[in-house]
Amino acid sequence: VQQGRVQVWTGALTEIAVWSKKYSLKLRKKVPQVVIAMAHSDTAVFCASHTSIIAYSTITLETLMSWEAHTSRVNTMIVAQQTLWTGSSDKTIKIWKTSTGELIKTLEGHSSKVTSLLFTDNHIWSGSWDKTILVWDFQTKECVQELNDGHKDSIRSMAWVQKDVVWSGGASLDMSVCCWTYNPWIGRKTGSYLGLSMG
Repeated sequence: VQQGRVQVWTGALTEIAVWSKKYSLKLRKKVPQVVIAMAHSDTAVFCASHTSIIAYSTITLETLMSWEAHTSRVNTMIVAQQTLWTGSSDKTIKIWKTSTGELIKTLEGHSSKVTSLLFTDNHIWSGSWDKTILVWDFQTKECVQELNDGHKDSIRSMAWVQKDVVWSGGASLDMSVCCWTYNPWIGRKTGSYLGLSMG
């Protein structure tokens, strides 16, 4: 929703489309390569086209900026406050300013492709083909916990259901979902996430 107007943005193959409140086509734009992921802030929609990020205005629908983000395909993106987080097949997570596209920091920790990202109150969660989830402190950008005992295949999706409860879904060899709950009495002094797997 932008200033009382409803917009739906979709990406497929080498184009994006913008739909109005009644789902009539407002705009179609060509992009260089396949659109893999999309995310939005209050004023911009960010599209991942292979290794690049393209930002469009939600008001004028014009291109605001574009940049080369990773050395391999961008698989997932989220907007958290005034930052854009991107996860890539190059095994890294990068943090960008949504206003300028300026790189803030590159995070390393996964040993394979980063396939999913999730923002909760104070943390960013990253899921990977390495079968692990890393939990990052949003303020310090440091990894505070590794969850490696829940899935037997890559982490494909995650959802924040309620405060201190996150669900994650694994790929075909895993065929399970995990529910992670925060327990302040286990692990570190600040608490730790514990998982329950359901095949």
